[in-house]
Amino acid sequence: MAFAHTADGTDALSVPVPGLTPEVLDVIRVVASARMDVPARRRTGGGHGSGGHGSGGEEFFLPVTSSTERVAAPGGPGEFRVVHTAVARLAPDALNSGRNAGIWGLRVRITSCGRQRDTVLPVALSSARDGAEPVVLDGARVTLLRGVRRRVGRVLARVRARA
Repeated sequence: MAFAHTADGTDALSVPVPGLTPEVLDVIRVVASARMDVPARRRTGGGHGSGGHGSGGEEFFLPVTSSTERVAAPGGPGEFRVVHTAVARLAPDALNSGRNAGIWGLRVRITSCGRQRDTVLPVALSSARDGAEPVVLDGARVTLLRGVRRRVGRVLARVRARA
């Protein structure tokens, strides 16, 4: 999605659709309220090599510090894109009050502009028993940052194709 800072000082969606009212295009409150979450979910099916979360299972949200930044877009003067950054802190002994036995998959969930998108992170944690030191699974050879960039890039490409 691309946005534009208009002459009257508002931020608006930059869409190739004529005749939309300024109220519909005004996104300043929506952009400011964007949110990123990192849920950890105990996998109950599909095995640790499936890459998914399986069906069912407990889900806990990790503490996240996030920020939203405007970056100039190549579309024209005043146009910008919104870049969301989040840092989650995982303390395995605090996950589910220390009852962390099992395999835990991680996701990133972004909610912005009335849309919500999830992507599975290429990492999972496995604890043999409650309180045990976790072992990293599913992508130990793939750096987390590279995997997240690739997956978020795919989601953004699909969103841009629909717009």
